[in-house]
Amino acid sequence: MATFEISRSIAASPERIHHCAHYAASAWDPLGRRIQCHYPDDTVFAGNRIKIIAWHGQSMVVEYIQVQAPERAAMKMIAGPRCLDSFAGTWLFTPRPDGKTQARWRYQLRAAPGYRWLERFLLLYLAWESRRRLAALAAYSEQNPEPSSHERTRTMNTPELTLLYDGSCPICAWEKRNLSRKDKHGKMAFIDIQAPGFDPAQYGTSMEALMARLHAITADGRMIQGVETIIASYRAVGWWWAYLPLSAVPRRLAERSYDWFASHRHAISRRFGHWFGPACDQGVCRRG
Repeated sequence: MATFEISRSIAASPERIHHCAHYAASAWDPLGRRIQCHYPDDTVFAGNRIKIIAWHGQSMVVEYIQVQAPERAAMKMIAGPRCLDSFAGTWLFTPRPDGKTQARWRYQLRAAPGYRWLERFLLLYLAWESRRRLAALAAYSEQNPEPSSHERTRTMNTPELTLLYDGSCPICAWEKRNLSRKDKHGKMAFIDIQAPGFDPAQYGTSMEALMARLHAITADGRMIQGVETIIASYRAVGWWWAYLPLSAVPRRLAERSYDWFASHRHAISRRFGHWFGPACDQGVCRRG
């Protein structure tokens, strides 16, 4: 396991730096070509996930595992480049007596089997990228001491569609993996309703409703469900050959067919689940 730490003094408060780091990253982060997040309210907390698509095309999904705002936030990689077996980091923003903040970023990584020879180079690259990012965060925080009331909504890229899927269903998880692989432009975000800590009330619905039908949230905050969600998902990833024929089916017939499948999806998974593999998502696998 390789580790490194970088540190920098920033002429801004921990509160301001925390806000810039977690809510306005698209405004300052030189790494992210696109930063996709979904926060159910105005506070980041353990369990939130962010997908970062870097300037070089690689992407990574990270999850907050500890948040003590504004001074500490710890994250770990859930999915990322195949050369990385694990990656985790902690951002510390400690107030100083002179009114400034000491920012420290600590990271640890392990290269995947078959890429161990690359670990030293990965460490050097990530250390360089982290210094560049921290310098950019410092400049942005110092140059923008007062946040705009709409800063977060302007600077964070809202997904075109956020899919609320049943990760315990092998067929559902298989389809989610296909959509994720085809989502080359980061238009979609995915939330497993079976994940620990998931609260359906944050989305104005119930677990019974989410288990009965597939739901999604559009970029403008509208909740859609059923066949409309499937069509929107296929359209987001460019599967015209799938959503155009489905759009042509009479909606009443399509919805009835979907409702039958949704109510029997676990039984179908038990019977044919071996065709789709275990319900794996972000490295965790479950059988239906």
